[in-house]
Amino acid sequence: MNNNPFERSSKTAWILIAIVMAVPVAFIFVMVKFTIGGTSAILIPFYACICLVFALICSSPIIQLMTKYTDSGIEQPSFFGSKSLRWQDVKEIRNITTGGMLLIGSDTKINVNLFLFNNPQGLLSEIRSRIPESAYPSDNQINREIYRRKQNDAGRSIIGTLIGIVLVIVVGKNMSAVIFGLLMLAFMIYEIRNWLKYRSLQS
Repeated sequence: MNNNPFERSSKTAWILIAIVMAVPVAFIFVMVKFTIGGTSAILIPFYACICLVFALICSSPIIQLMTKYTDSGIEQPSFFGSKSLRWQDVKEIRNITTGGMLLIGSDTKINVNLFLFNNPQGLLSEIRSRIPESAYPSDNQINREIYRRKQNDAGRSIIGTLIGIVLVIVVGKNMSAVIFGLLMLAFMIYEIRNWLKYRSLQS
């Protein structure tokens, strides 16, 4: 039995990448198939930008798989070169949620995605045992971080859905586009309720 708390699952990473890239593909398919102006050449740069943004998002799991955990600290690759952080140099942990956390040193920040680890709780315990005690947040701080992260996620979802609705209204001029737009509106209302709920939980 492997008790390595730093063991990660490459299968999970590739599943996440496939799910993320399915979003722009599905959006472009709907725009092309069910809207009148969806095949307009003027939208090609927009489609390319959407794919590029989601491709950048997909780079995160790959970086997580390439991150090295040693007895002395963490070494993580990035677009601007490798960065490292010794365990004893961790000053603070932020954004700790069920999905990840951010380890902060004097001049370095290391992002850790818990979803990719085979034993997330074991990882948290291992990291907590290696860093200074003052750097690890209290339970109340963790709960506030979780609610803040969920509120931010809902806010980004609201903005993205609003942009999608505007595009559907501008480009789409048939019944399918109207139905798609109404579904997006219902989803946006749902996310607004989530945003308000998580905001109230932080008070």
